[in-house]
Amino acid sequence: MLIIKNIELRRGGKALVKNFCHEFSPGKLSVIAGPNGAGKSTLLKVISGEWTADMGEVFWDGDNILQLKTDVMGRRRSFLHQETHLDFSFTVLEVVLLGRYPHGEGNETPEDLEIARQALACFDMTDFSGRDYTTLSGGEKQRVQLARSLAQVWQPLPEGCYWMLDEPVNNLDPAHQRSALKVMRQWADKGATVITVLHDLNLILEFGDEVLLMKSGELLAGGPPREVFNRENLQRAFDLEMDVVEVPGRAVPVVVARI
Repeated sequence: MLIIKNIELRRGGKALVKNFCHEFSPGKLSVIAGPNGAGKSTLLKVISGEWTADMGEVFWDGDNILQLKTDVMGRRRSFLHQETHLDFSFTVLEVVLLGRYPHGEGNETPEDLEIARQALACFDMTDFSGRDYTTLSGGEKQRVQLARSLAQVWQPLPEGCYWMLDEPVNNLDPAHQRSALKVMRQWADKGATVITVLHDLNLILEFGDEVLLMKSGELLAGGPPREVFNRENLQRAFDLEMDVVEVPGRAVPVVVARI
């Protein structure tokens, strides 16, 4: 269980996240959504331990993250940023193996190599393992980074593991967006706590167990996507009139903007 209590974070005199409370459960794919500038990425950085809140507390399975050592945090959680820049001529496999560093401090074992290869396979990148990472397209690089972040939490620890991703599918084509979310869904089903920021409301409806809808640093609504995504909440969050429409033959509804 990941618990955040009364989180507040300020930058330049402005509160980017205000009085935020929530409990993230293992086995769920939790999505943070909202308009640009809502505080989604800021909240994720606080949850991951990358940034320290000005007020409030974050607990991973009862442990205050302020009391956890960096190496322990590296083994228990993986955090994929919105943008990851790597200009060295590493092979794709070498980049994914970076995700195993917290577990062995750079001394790759045959098990690490196998995990890296399996992680690449999850994102349809097996045939790229020997390629120079810098020669890849933006979408291909993103899939490598997804594999790297997954390799870091491939083996859930007894204490639990947390896979955190900030807008992980933005550079991907529709097919790879869906396949990436299926992997996240699979890992949540295995018991991991998966927390991601997404913009596509329809992907959230299809894959998310819960959504936290933010605006101006605050939680506007939280719960199952079908309950949170109603006309009133979407209007309040995005200042845009949208409807949630049932489509014959489709298991989940779709969000459409009013014309």
